[in-house]
Amino acid sequence: MIYTTDYITVTEANTYFTTRLNSSTWTSATAGDKASAIRMATQAINSLPFKGRKYDPDQANAFPRYIPLARGGYYLAEEDDSGNLITPQIVKDACAEECLELLTSGNSSRRALLNEGVTSFRILELSETFATPSEVPRLTSFVARQFLKPFLAAGVPIL
Repeated sequence: MIYTTDYITVTEANTYFTTRLNSSTWTSATAGDKASAIRMATQAINSLPFKGRKYDPDQANAFPRYIPLARGGYYLAEEDDSGNLITPQIVKDACAEECLELLTSGNSSRRALLNEGVTSFRILELSETFATPSEVPRLTSFVARQFLKPFLAAGVPIL
């Protein structure tokens, strides 16, 4: 298979973070923590409901993929100038942003509550509110979610 396991390499992420403000959490992380964050971010991205279908049903990641066109048919997202399959840069950037958020929030209790779908929590007279499963955010980073929004499948009501 010609596809890499992760959406971005540590080297690519290091380059991305040289031009991003407030990235000291990434730059001060160990190589092992960076690699783990990339793996976790890739897994989180792959869990999202994307439009279209994988280019190869046996590939490890959701990208590269065929995306449906409004007038029928598909386009391949995306190829480089030589026709080689690549992960779109915006997906790599989303992966980097999710990595930063994972390293910043780590295994905090707040992150655990978010992952469990808790939308509100009160200490006195203990109270929790849970989201429905479809509302549970799968990515921690708001920026990563915004980057991937154009690729996400939207639900449609069934009448």
